[in-house]
Amino acid sequence: MQIYDIETDEWTYGPGLPSGFPLSHAGIATDGRYIFVVSGQPGPACEPATDKCWALDLYNMTWESLAPLPGARYAPVLQYVSGNLHLISGAIEDRVTISTDHFVLRVRESSDQSLLDPSFLKTQAWQKGPGIPVGGDHAGSVVLDNMIFVIGGEHGHGAMTFDPAKCCGTYHVHNLLYRFSPIEQKWERLADMPWGSSHIESQILIIDGRIIVLGGTGNRDIFVNRVQEYDPNRNCWRQMDRLPHGRKGGLVWEKRGFIYFNGGQTISGRNPVVAETMVAKVKCGSWLASETSKIFNNVLRGAAAICGLRRVQARCLPLRTL
Repeated sequence: MQIYDIETDEWTYGPGLPSGFPLSHAGIATDGRYIFVVSGQPGPACEPATDKCWALDLYNMTWESLAPLPGARYAPVLQYVSGNLHLISGAIEDRVTISTDHFVLRVRESSDQSLLDPSFLKTQAWQKGPGIPVGGDHAGSVVLDNMIFVIGGEHGHGAMTFDPAKCCGTYHVHNLLYRFSPIEQKWERLADMPWGSSHIESQILIIDGRIIVLGGTGNRDIFVNRVQEYDPNRNCWRQMDRLPHGRKGGLVWEKRGFIYFNGGQTISGRNPVVAETMVAKVKCGSWLASETSKIFNNVLRGAAAICGLRRVQARCLPLRTL
């Protein structure tokens, strides 16, 4: 585990990972005190998934086991809302078939508790919630106004196999947007994305009440350099100025009006993942190489001028309810 301190701009190593911990394709969420990790793939390539689940206490950096998931999943959505974990969709044990299941695990007796109670956790098991109308793996997700938004995703994942040479899929992306209300226990379909995308689990953030999706991968695993913004108040998508290049599987965050984009994979095929960080001012600026990336001779130079995420091309659609 590697930990980045946004304020000090320093990387450190975290605690060791528990036995059987997933190295990819896990559902990950946080409540600010804990990081929750559910299911996913412990091995390389297209190997089997695990049903194990954990919580990491960010104050004392210790792991706590949670109840196992009813069935292992690849690349599901995981979110924390009001004392509950919501595990949504993903691919089942064969790594191809898409589940529409929605499992809920209560991790706190009261949502205003700060610490998890191990004795309470031992009494809890995952329960079935309302299934998502159309599922997928590698979808993105955020929580806004205590509602869960599920964005994009795909089907056509590579099938489970121990042979890396056979680990390949067809990869058909989704441009769907769904919202779930835990209070009403109801799913609602919202405006479709202008451009479908998957592998965006950590490439989504909320700024000024709007959801911004950066990059991802498109059909046939072709990388996407598009930046798309969704306004929940208008049920409207806008396409913004593009990234310098397509990128999937990275990590984004916002700090003092700038968006940072670290890591991920930039080109389909055998190319390795990248470690550099790009940064852009939200309203006007250029994508740059971060000083900590140790590229461009440690000088902040423009990787590509895109006029810093200007909002262009509005696509507003009426609200649709299933």
